[in-house]
Amino acid sequence: MTTAVPSATPHDSRVRELGLAVAASVVQMAMMIPGYNEDGSFQATEWFVMLAISLAVGLLVFAFVVPRGSTTVGLVLGVLALVSVLVFWAGVTLPLAAAAAVVGWRAREGGEHRTRATVTLALSALSTVALVAIIIGDAVAN
Repeated sequence: MTTAVPSATPHDSRVRELGLAVAASVVQMAMMIPGYNEDGSFQATEWFVMLAISLAVGLLVFAFVVPRGSTTVGLVLGVLALVSVLVFWAGVTLPLAAAAAVVGWRAREGGEHRTRATVTLALSALSTVALVAIIIGDAVAN
């Protein structure tokens, strides 16, 4: 007799997605540590404030926008992620890019507007690459 393993419940999926929001915020802010370490002293207060802002934005987007996100929402998130590279120090680019990727991936897997879903995924990837490039550029310049 075999027993079937139950699939992930919506609650498990939501917890996993919130974990992704936290991970995206922490990764972006960890990449930015050299920028907060000028003149040999780490600006801990400023870094933790920006981490809190990043976490709040990421968790809000993943809690309220991602679960109901369509390809249009994914495109908006992707564009916002790309534009937010201009203010990369705010710590919201990677959480927004991750949210766009989740919405785009979900839509692509569901067969919903495959072209828009693919563009959403591309915007997410482009935002991530641009973020890494600008953080490296900023670290080298300082």
